[in-house]
Amino acid sequence: MMAQTSIEFGIGTIREDLTWLRPVVKGWHIAIEETCAVLESDEKNEPPYASTEQAGVSFLAAGAWKAGMVAVAELSVVKLGSDGNPRNGRTDLLIADKNGQPAADLEAKFEFVQPGGDWAARKVNLELAVSEARRNQLRTNIGVCFYPLFVSESWANEVPGGIDAIIGNEIEKAIALNVDLLAWSFPAIMRKRKSQGGNRDFWPGLFVAMRMAV
Repeated sequence: MMAQTSIEFGIGTIREDLTWLRPVVKGWHIAIEETCAVLESDEKNEPPYASTEQAGVSFLAAGAWKAGMVAVAELSVVKLGSDGNPRNGRTDLLIADKNGQPAADLEAKFEFVQPGGDWAARKVNLELAVSEARRNQLRTNIGVCFYPLFVSESWANEVPGGIDAIIGNEIEKAIALNVDLLAWSFPAIMRKRKSQGGNRDFWPGLFVAMRMAV
């Protein structure tokens, strides 16, 4: 199902089984937007979504709460060990409706993205997350990968249409990945902000891709 809306936020692909996550992803974008507004004056530091998968997980958890659901990171779960026997472990994130169903355990990965790269090659980390998610034994299992976009100032200056044109091109290529859920968040405030440093580069936002571990 295709549902592209804008450069700022959109859901490019969503599998029917995952439509219950649509409000979660919308809340994820709002949480990113609100956090970036709070940190607007802190230009010496990189954006809050640019460094780790833990940051991505926290924004996704915030999106779940904004959508009226519940979310817990590092929750104890039952996993299949390498020997095929169940053992105790932890999942990166549980998201569930307040009635208990639907619910999913998510395992997350993280990868920086630069314009012009091969999006097909970027599925490797997503597939690693799916492989980890497949070991969880209690609920629907989903692998997720966060892809912050890094754009050099020189690249943005050379491309007609600038940063928005670059983002639009990356959105088209990301949608072609053919994953179960693909969404993006490029808040207006971050599309204009350059990092403090010699290169004055952009971290305008990020993509999130999900695939069910079935």
